[in-house]
Amino acid sequence: MRLVRQITTVGNSIGVTLPREFLDAYGLEKGSLVEVRAIGMGLLLRPLRLPSTHAPPRKTLWNRGRRPPGRRRGG
Repeated sequence: MRLVRQITTVGNSIGVTLPREFLDAYGLEKGSLVEVRAIGMGLLLRPLRLPSTHAPPRKTLWNRGRRPPGRRRGG
């Protein structure tokens, strides 16, 4: 499948949206983890499959106490 998408604003960030048919085809939903790799002259985006059936708590996905994106101090 080939798809052309526009980079758009998503909250305070920018991102690329994927149509429902792609999400369904690869078993993705809101909150799913994906791996992004720079390869050659492009990017590879693929579902991240964890060994467990449950994703780890969010805080374990971030490095050494850094706040996840979107979280602000003092709020």
